[in-house]
Amino acid sequence: MDKVKLNRRDFLRASAIMAVAAAVQACAQTDQQAPEPTKAPAGQVTQPTAAPAQPTAAPAQPTAAPEKVTYKESPMLAELVKAGKLPPVEERLPEDPRVIPVWEEIGQYGGTWNRLFIGPSDGSNWGRVQRLGLLSWDANGTEVVPQTAKGWEVAADLKSVTFQLRKGIKWFDGQPFTTGDVMYWWEDIVMNDEITPSKPDWMKIKGELGKVEKVDDYAFRMVFAHPYPLILDWLANVEVYQPKHYMSQFHPKYAKDQAALQKMITDAKFEKWNQLYSPKNDYAQNPERPGLGAWQPYQSTRADKRFVWQRNPYYYAVDPEGNQLPYLDEVVYTFADNADILNLKATAGEVDMQSRHINLVNYPVLMDGREKGDYRILVWPSDGGCDAGLMFNQSYLLKDPLVGEWLANKKFRQALSIALDRDEINESAFLGLGEARQLTPAPYSPYYPGDEHAKKYTQYDPETAKKWLDEIGLDKKGPDGFRLRPDGQVLSLSILAINAFGPWPDVGELAVKYWEAVGVKATVDVVERTLYYERMNANDMQIGIWETGGASNTFIYPYWTAAYSNSSRIGPLYGLWWTSGGKSGTEPPQGPLHRVMDLHEEGKGVTAEQRVAMGKEIFEINCEELWTIGTIGMSPMSQGIVVTKNKFRNVPETIANNVLLYTCGNAMPEQFFWKK
Repeated sequence: MDKVKLNRRDFLRASAIMAVAAAVQACAQTDQQAPEPTKAPAGQVTQPTAAPAQPTAAPAQPTAAPEKVTYKESPMLAELVKAGKLPPVEERLPEDPRVIPVWEEIGQYGGTWNRLFIGPSDGSNWGRVQRLGLLSWDANGTEVVPQTAKGWEVAADLKSVTFQLRKGIKWFDGQPFTTGDVMYWWEDIVMNDEITPSKPDWMKIKGELGKVEKVDDYAFRMVFAHPYPLILDWLANVEVYQPKHYMSQFHPKYAKDQAALQKMITDAKFEKWNQLYSPKNDYAQNPERPGLGAWQPYQSTRADKRFVWQRNPYYYAVDPEGNQLPYLDEVVYTFADNADILNLKATAGEVDMQSRHINLVNYPVLMDGREKGDYRILVWPSDGGCDAGLMFNQSYLLKDPLVGEWLANKKFRQALSIALDRDEINESAFLGLGEARQLTPAPYSPYYPGDEHAKKYTQYDPETAKKWLDEIGLDKKGPDGFRLRPDGQVLSLSILAINAFGPWPDVGELAVKYWEAVGVKATVDVVERTLYYERMNANDMQIGIWETGGASNTFIYPYWTAAYSNSSRIGPLYGLWWTSGGKSGTEPPQGPLHRVMDLHEEGKGVTAEQRVAMGKEIFEINCEELWTIGTIGMSPMSQGIVVTKNKFRNVPETIANNVLLYTCGNAMPEQFFWKK
């Protein structure tokens, strides 16, 4: 099918439609309890079953493991076992391994996954492949499922959660993973003020820090002063353990030879132990640091031109037939000088599967190169709502009231929204791959407020926009045709954008064209990312363009739907007030913006089921207030154009795509394989 010649418009339209429909069904797989492996002969393929329309519920309690299981392993590892260099697979797996479903079929062992990276700072390139943590998100990002944890139990008062670890998990070096590694992280890292002076906000509820208690070698409890079931969502995005047996040698509390530790600090040209500790804890810099992921760096680091990761013989997961994962022997990251060169190499077929740094503007060229490059193109639409949102700074009122009062005027924002021709924006800037929508998550999200909200104020109606602008007091114009403020000066808006994503400057220029057509003067200022953030944090940005990745789980990523921290484009001073507990910044006036902040706080203390109504209300308010004017959403702009070799299989046709899911991590790379 990949080789069929379609005209570009037809293909793009079909891809966009398929992306939404398929995301609800094909992405809805979750982990299973380990079954008895089938007796199929080697090489026989089992047929995939139909995926449910909605994700099945993750088990909150561990279920009983099968009495007897015969596991299988990579031939490469089998040879090491035969040579006496590695324990048998049954001894390397935990008592109840994680079972990872396959997208197409049971895979075949062996081979290399070739990817490209653009330098040592490109950490998300390998970070998104690994998926580390007690819990993880299901493929759709709608609920959390067990990962290194076997299960959990939330107390009746919602103030504590007890976790059970999978007994028998081992680190890459074969040492056991236990509660001791969790307690080391908590007692010796988090609670040590030298290395963690600021405690993690996600371990706090109502400003009070929780605590971690050991239950036994394979269970621990997180305890809070107030109800806090939202902690489960956070634990799908953070790690709460470190390999104590290895990392403690760099900690003064445990170092057996303090002089040797000081020598390591000096040799690394540091002054204090905590400066040495962080790079030693990063296996992308220190391959000797054992991990729990499917692959581990091997005799190379992120500073090398060729960064090699080899399979983890102790990885704790299997496929539905009991084959230890991963299927692939190694992942190799090869350096490219910049994103442009990376895209050229991808077009030439030099990647096996990659979406990171694949630029949307190269989509037509990539499509044309499929046959020659022996690859297919998959489309993974973003699920955060806006791929180029126009974000109006509500706290700019505190810097310049003459402009800020209009940025804070709801009817003004609504008028500017319906002045936008989103069909043209989609075709011109997004190649027809997205859809017109406001800031709402994908329809399969439990927080989706409904089509009537997603499409609110998205109709192209410049005449009504002019009428609304007249009604709110912008009915007078200067000789150049631009609308005047009450003080007689031209109302001029500044849009700030960066060139990181191709469509953003284009969307800004199109917005200027549409707004000037209804009499509102505007300009676009394209700056470097550093300057963008400096101006934003200083409350010196009127309107900023950004995408709203992660908004689908607004309760742990409220940057877009509320003024959260001074990194909030819709009100950095208000956001600073919220995250500082009122110690800094300025409290927003009572009203809708304050309401969404309150909903986020209330949502921390209720169950996932109770949060659904709150989440819908948050997005309903956003679609009415339009602090962010949505243009186009659910496009593959951000890491959603997937170049995949034709024989590189078990890669889903489409999947939920956002930063919280570590996409492509939610596609379960452990089960990718080369079909022979």
